[in-house]
Amino acid sequence: MAARLQKRKINHTERSHAAIVVTTNPGRILQTQAGLKKAGCDPVKVMHISDYLDTAMAEALKG
Repeated sequence: MAARLQKRKINHTERSHAAIVVTTNPGRILQTQAGLKKAGCDPVKVMHISDYLDTAMAEALKG
């Protein structure tokens, strides 16, 4: 079941051409990173929502 769900999520990510995947679940981060690596989509970043917001705020404050 988990492998099937991972494959579906990776397929959706590939089709979206997303550069970043954001999630609130730490386990999902690891699972998604592993699936993306297996699919050859290493450049896609997987981030926790708090890290994403922190990065976005830092960028906004810069310029």
